[in-house]
Amino acid sequence: MILKSRLGWAVAVAALSISSLTLGARQVAHSAPLPEAVLHQKILTYLREYGYFTPDVQVNAGPLESSQNPAYYECHLVATANGKTYNEVDSISKNGRYLARSAMYFLGPDPKAGLLHSIRDRFKLGTEWQLSAGPLQPSLVPGFYQSNVTAEMNGHKQSQYFYVTDDKRFAVLGQLFVMRTPKEIESLINKRDQPHSGPLGAPVTIVEYADLECPHCAEMQGFLENVLLPRYGNKVCLIYKDFPIPS
Repeated sequence: MILKSRLGWAVAVAALSISSLTLGARQVAHSAPLPEAVLHQKILTYLREYGYFTPDVQVNAGPLESSQNPAYYECHLVATANGKTYNEVDSISKNGRYLARSAMYFLGPDPKAGLLHSIRDRFKLGTEWQLSAGPLQPSLVPGFYQSNVTAEMNGHKQSQYFYVTDDKRFAVLGQLFVMRTPKEIESLINKRDQPHSGPLGAPVTIVEYADLECPHCAEMQGFLENVLLPRYGNKVCLIYKDFPIPS
């Protein structure tokens, strides 16, 4: 499924993490630059394995190109599904640690003004939109600040956090991911005292993030309880975690 909006500010993500059998991207943290071929494959593998491009979507990735941020490359992706084509530019750090679903935008001498200018240009927002940016604050992504930007027109408001590099020189106007190793991902998941099915300590542990009001979660729950668990028995432990849909 390809999700796209006027501002590109609404994205819903369903997360499924597995400890012993990890279905996430199998990245390893590096401080030194990685070969371009490795980075190129990391982009496609990550987006495929995390469900941003489903199997029915044909994705062609161009070569890695120079970015405004010298620590990153850019890659032009063309995705086709059901006769419709969607283009995007992704950025990947040369050490393979970060993936941004946007180009890296140079902010100039005034980071806040540069951020607002880049947003207006990137999302083709006319002067009828009033934009304001909050202060740069530490984010949960190492090496990045975040700023809450509000767009207002005719009394309607939308707000979204955008990332700015810690040197305040570049902005990411899309989703930003830390390409963590499986062990790093597992260490972030609290599995203690959580509702579960199957024996704790099973060879495979699935951690399901779901919302009771989500129809897709209900569909997945039926598969997990009626197909997967009966088939693999005590080889799988399914841990449930509440992940409410924003109202």
